[in-house]
Amino acid sequence: MESQASTSVSTHQSTENPVAKKSMCCVCKDTKTLRDDCVRINGFDKCDNEIATHNACLRKEGFNV
Repeated sequence: MESQASTSVSTHQSTENPVAKKSMCCVCKDTKTLRDDCVRINGFDKCDNEIATHNACLRKEGFNV
């Protein structure tokens, strides 16, 4: 017997917060790169400014960090 899976497409418009549709990895790419490079080269303890700048950018995008 062959089983067929039915697929349904919802046309319901979501009223969810648009932040839920964003991923942290896909926003603030410039500040993320600067933060990651700093941590890689200097270590976490010496990158307070880069980390704070990236977190501020994420907050501006609606993330709670």
